[in-house]
Amino acid sequence: MTGTVEKFIKMNDGIAIPVIGLGTFQGNYDYTSVHDIVVKAVKTAIDLGYRHFDTALVYDTEAAVGEAVRDKIQEGVVRREELFIVTKLWCNSHGKENVVPALHESLRKLGMDYVDLFLIHWPVAFKSGSGLLPKDANGQIILDDDMDFTDTWQGMVECRKLGLAHSIGISNFNEKQIKRLVESTDVLPSLIQIEVNPFFSNDKIVSLCQQLGITVACYSPLGKPGRPWKKDNDPFISTDVTLNEIAKVHKKTPMQVSLRFLLQKGLVVIPKSNSYDHIKENIDVFDFQLTNKEMNSIDENCSCHNFKVLYLKELIGHSKEYPFNED
Repeated sequence: MTGTVEKFIKMNDGIAIPVIGLGTFQGNYDYTSVHDIVVKAVKTAIDLGYRHFDTALVYDTEAAVGEAVRDKIQEGVVRREELFIVTKLWCNSHGKENVVPALHESLRKLGMDYVDLFLIHWPVAFKSGSGLLPKDANGQIILDDDMDFTDTWQGMVECRKLGLAHSIGISNFNEKQIKRLVESTDVLPSLIQIEVNPFFSNDKIVSLCQQLGITVACYSPLGKPGRPWKKDNDPFISTDVTLNEIAKVHKKTPMQVSLRFLLQKGLVVIPKSNSYDHIKENIDVFDFQLTNKEMNSIDENCSCHNFKVLYLKELIGHSKEYPFNED
């Protein structure tokens, strides 16, 4: 277990990704963003040294990310080639023939010619052409379980061939789905984005992907503390005894210790914040190192919670490809 952390990880396609990114999902589960807030957060992050930004069609933040990037390029603060922009294919565009047009739409919103990384957001396919969340008369999402994500992947490969995405990957796939995808293609996903934090280690998927040479990026690396469904007895990084004790030793916050913990495991982290102070704090994790004893203590005292934050609850029991049935 190495304590050294570089600021970039080279993925299996030879492209380097910054190990810390800014998440831009605003937590509005009607899938609408607050445009100006996101623009300000991304501009702040660029000024503070962030170069990796994570968005998605369904987050409704692509236009805001694009605006912030253009403004900072015009100011001479950064060049496009210095940035690493990630977006994702939504579930209503899983048809092989729909993938390239979907990415064109995301690029139009971003105001860019390419993204650095394009991910299949979920392995679940919705009915295409009927909005982001197509629903029947009973309010149930209309699925297309005849659609196979291995076919969707072929469309992703085409995006890379066309230069619309420099790297391609997946998100929210379980072990069986990862193995099936890898067995179906000669083009390995460059990265998988999954939930990982000190309270939810997701060890099986992390281990599998590291064995396969697939870079792992962690969403909700701080456990999504602002989630509207939180309960008083849920574990929280800010109040966890182990994380606070280690933070005092290093004169850091428990959030910084959590991010450093994940980075020392060789993972990419994508914390989300709109606050200047928190955005600054989250990238200030390269000037200290956790000991093996501290790493083991977090593993033993925090990971035991096995506390998962995100579920796409509308799909539980409805889709054969719902990934968390394996949890």
